[in-house]
Amino acid sequence: HVGRNGDASKTEAMYFPGAVKSYEAEDTSDLIFDENANVAFTKRFKYLGSLFASNLRSEADVEKRLKAASAAFGALRKCVFRSRDISPRVKGKVYRGLILSILLYGSECWTLTVAYRTLLESFHNRCVRTMCMVNRWKVWKEHIHTESLDKRLGLKSMNHYINVRCLRWVGHLWRM
Repeated sequence: HVGRNGDASKTEAMYFPGAVKSYEAEDTSDLIFDENANVAFTKRFKYLGSLFASNLRSEADVEKRLKAASAAFGALRKCVFRSRDISPRVKGKVYRGLILSILLYGSECWTLTVAYRTLLESFHNRCVRTMCMVNRWKVWKEHIHTESLDKRLGLKSMNHYINVRCLRWVGHLWRM
């Protein structure tokens, strides 16, 4: 799309190579329409808060979501999640309502590998330990199970939250 004044500065193109082709093997030089309008190719594209990559994998979006959720958790760490004045159940509700919403935004469409599921589960477990004020050494020494910490906060596993979101999305698609 070229604007009214021939301005294509906000317009980008994205190339999706086939299964056996590489991105670099194809011509992704700028598309030139006239001296005032050209469109550049990009390998990543942000749309409605999600990040799309030319390889159609979800790694870039997952990493972006992990950074955003980690920043939000860090901002609330001292005043909410490490506070002794706030009950574990309330911490769990704040975590579920805010941090998980940031982390799992758009996860219904992700194609997660085992490595990235493990990365999300690790982030979740670190947050749970922080909210329960238990470090990894104490978990190991006293044989504390993650499930008991989840239960203390009123939370479930990360796989549960991912699966619920995917199933909810499938339900929406089915009703349409």
